[in-house]
Amino acid sequence: MADAKTVGKSATLLSSVEVGLGSIIHAFHIPGGGHLLSLNQGVILLWSTQDMNQQEAIQSSQSIAWVTALLKSLSPAGKRLTPMLAIGVQGFLYSLGALLFGNTLPGALLGMTLLSLWGFIQPLIFTYFVFGKTFFESLAKLVGSTDNLVAIFTGLVALKVVSALVIGVVAWFASSQKRERYLKKVTSYEGVSVRHGKHFLLQPIFLISYALSIGFFFMSETQNAEAVWTYLLRPIALAWLVFWVFKMLPASWIEKLAKRFPVIYQAFNEALKRSRTSNS
Repeated sequence: MADAKTVGKSATLLSSVEVGLGSIIHAFHIPGGGHLLSLNQGVILLWSTQDMNQQEAIQSSQSIAWVTALLKSLSPAGKRLTPMLAIGVQGFLYSLGALLFGNTLPGALLGMTLLSLWGFIQPLIFTYFVFGKTFFESLAKLVGSTDNLVAIFTGLVALKVVSALVIGVVAWFASSQKRERYLKKVTSYEGVSVRHGKHFLLQPIFLISYALSIGFFFMSETQNAEAVWTYLLRPIALAWLVFWVFKMLPASWIEKLAKRFPVIYQAFNEALKRSRTSNS
């Protein structure tokens, strides 16, 4: 069984990167920043579980991810829902490598590969939920054809998978000194103090998607004005609803959920203690 103190320590480390380096990436909207954070999560999960047996590695990698996600929910500023979901699911995907191949190098590389894919899957799901297939049709028109769109997407996925494999190999054989230098570097970034009063509807991914959808209607020269207005207003309504619902979730729900999983609950409290100690 996963040790709560070990999980809490690793979750504190990972959450400090999410708050520090992640705040810089999200504040300045650095392209591909979320993919960099996901690969960093894979490295920390690999190092945290490398010396464990198979069962401990599976449980610990999942627990570290979900405790980090819970800590992310307590963040007073910035986006919470999508990072929480990404952190938790990526931890689960990483654990599948150990489940299938044991806590070995092949298992770690499979985990890194699966973890790296979620950075593409999650945005596709949310974009399709809000905009439907019309967004992808307009994007295909923008790049010339559906084949071009698929080729570009496949190339980006392949690039990240290769990066994940290379990083996984390097991390697996990294010396303790190199690990310490890396962790010191990624946890040295202080959170950027910015006003996060921007509404979810002003996020770049939403604005870009919405602009492409509007462009599609102009290009299609549709004459059905009612259909145009219905479609253009639907994404705003859905996005606002998602934003409002998850902003209004009581913090007490997080604690009730955590209590259903003893190790995660204990590790969560351990991580909170460590966070408060480091901030004091």
